[in-house]
Amino acid sequence: MEIMLNGKHNDNIIYTPNPLETPDPRGVGYEYFKAMERYRERIAQVDGHTNKEETYESFLKRCVRTAITMKNRGIKPGDFVSMCTVNDMDACVVYIAAIFIGAITANVDTSMSSKKIVSLLKPVSPKMVFATKQCEHLMQEVVCEFGGQILLVVFGKTEKHIPFTEFLQRYDNENDFRVYEAVNLEETVFVSFSSGTTSSPKAICHTHSSMRARYRSKNDECKTYAVFYSPCRALFKRSVHETILNGFRRILFHKISHGEPWKVLNYKVDYMLLSPVTSEVFLKYRKPPHFDLGNLRLLLIGGNYASKEFLLKLKNMFPKTIVRPSYGQSEIFSTVAAFPEDHRTDTLVRDFPTSIGLPREGFSYKVVDAETEEILGPNRQGELRLKTKYLMKGYLNYESPDLFDSDGWYRTGDLAYYNEHRCFFITGRLKDTFKYGNNHVYPREIEEVLLSHRSIQNAAVLGVEHEVVGFHPIAVVKLNDGEECVTPEEIIEYVDQRVEDKNRLRGGVKFVKEFPWTPTHKIQKSKLREWIAKGII
Repeated sequence: MEIMLNGKHNDNIIYTPNPLETPDPRGVGYEYFKAMERYRERIAQVDGHTNKEETYESFLKRCVRTAITMKNRGIKPGDFVSMCTVNDMDACVVYIAAIFIGAITANVDTSMSSKKIVSLLKPVSPKMVFATKQCEHLMQEVVCEFGGQILLVVFGKTEKHIPFTEFLQRYDNENDFRVYEAVNLEETVFVSFSSGTTSSPKAICHTHSSMRARYRSKNDECKTYAVFYSPCRALFKRSVHETILNGFRRILFHKISHGEPWKVLNYKVDYMLLSPVTSEVFLKYRKPPHFDLGNLRLLLIGGNYASKEFLLKLKNMFPKTIVRPSYGQSEIFSTVAAFPEDHRTDTLVRDFPTSIGLPREGFSYKVVDAETEEILGPNRQGELRLKTKYLMKGYLNYESPDLFDSDGWYRTGDLAYYNEHRCFFITGRLKDTFKYGNNHVYPREIEEVLLSHRSIQNAAVLGVEHEVVGFHPIAVVKLNDGEECVTPEEIIEYVDQRVEDKNRLRGGVKFVKEFPWTPTHKIQKSKLREWIAKGII
C-alpha cells in the first residue's frame, strides 16, 4: 500500500487501515468490569504451581473488595500503587483493583535491589506498595527510604505490616460498587519501566487510549494462555487485557521447573510466549513418552534474539505448533507485526521462520537509513519507524528529543527490513551498531554465527574502541556445560572463517559463567561494557 505523507508520495511507506475498535469513553476499568461480569461462569485464572483456580465471578469479587479497601485507606484517582511480587493470582487482583478506582500502578521486579527500586519509584512516589512475603524485608527498606509514609501490604502472613487478607474482607455495600470512569482517555493507567539494556530505565506511561487494542476472538471461543511474565512488565498488562476482554483462561507461572517443564502443557494450553532463555528448557529435557502436544497452537519467542537454528529445533519439538519470533516494545501496547492465523500465511511462516510477521492494522511503517534519512525499500536494512495509536503517552518526567523524527514518526531504535512479501525481520538495536573504518558492524550478524557453534550457549558482541579504525568487534561468550576446554582462538577462527572482513573478531573473545540479564530476559550490554572496562572479564 501507499500513503501520502506531508504532501509527498513515497512507495516505500507501508500503511494499513486504522482498526475499527474505539475505546469506551468510560475507560478500560469499565470495560474490564463488564467483561468479567459477562464471563462470570468461565475460569479466569489458574495457579500453575498449585492447580488452584477461580472463576471470573470470584476474580471480580476479589478485585472489587481490594478496590474498596484501597479507597478506604486513602488511595485516590491519580495516586500511584506499586507491586513487588511474582506472577500469581493476587498480583492481577491488585492491578485491576487499582484501575477500578483510577489509581496508577508502577511495579518493580523481585530481583532488583532496594537501591534500584528506590531510584525507579522516586518519580512516582507510591502511596501504597504490595510485596510478596519473600520481598517484605526488601520493600521495608524501600519504604524507609521514602520516610516510612508508604503503606506496605504483604501477600502472606506478616507481623509488622498489613496482610493482603484484610483487603479481601466482605463489604455489605460491595454490590453497589461503581468503577471509576475516566474523565479523559489520555489519563495514565499504568507505568512500566523500560528494560534498560542500553541506558537507564525510563517510566513508560500507557493510557486508556493507547490500550485500545482488543484482539477480538473469533466465535467467542475460550482459549487458554500460559503466562510467565512478571507484573512489572508491560506484557503482563497486555496478557491481562486480552484475556479479560475475551474471557480467556490464564495459567499463571512465575517460573518453569527445570526438571519438569512439560507440566506446563498439562493444562491444554493454546498459546505461549517465552523468551529464548525460558524456552531452552524444553530442548534440555526430553519430552515424556505419549505426551500430547496437539493443543498448543502458537508458541512465540520474544524478548531477545532467537536464531533460525534455535527456532527450527523448537519447531521439531512442537511439530503441530506454529513457532515463530514475536516483536514488540513496552512503549507500544500491541504486537507490532504478526502472521494471521489462517492457511494463507502458512507458507510465509514456513519459508521465513525468523520473520516477526506481516504489517498489522493500525500501524504505518517505514525503514529509514538513520544517517541519510532515506526511506528504504524491500530487503534494505535500516531503523524501523512507526505511527500508531497504540503508542504510549510518553515517559514520565523525561523529555526524549529523539523519540520522533521530523515527520512525527516514532523511532523504535531497532534495525529491521522487510522483504518483497512484506514480511518484517528485526536484525538488532541501532545503539548496538558501531563502525569499523567506514563500514557499519551489526552485532546480530556476528552473534548468529557464534550461536551456531556447538560449544556456545549464548553470546553477545560489542565494539571496543580503537584509535585508528573506530571500533573492533569483541565477543562475550557463555559456553555449554562440559565445553570449558574451548579456547578464544578456536572461536575467533570459527567466526572469522564465516564472516566478512569488517565482522572479524579483532577485539577478541571474553568468557562469562553467567550473563547479566534485565528483568525482561535481555542481555545487559551496558553491564558487559562496564565489566570489560574494569577488567572483570
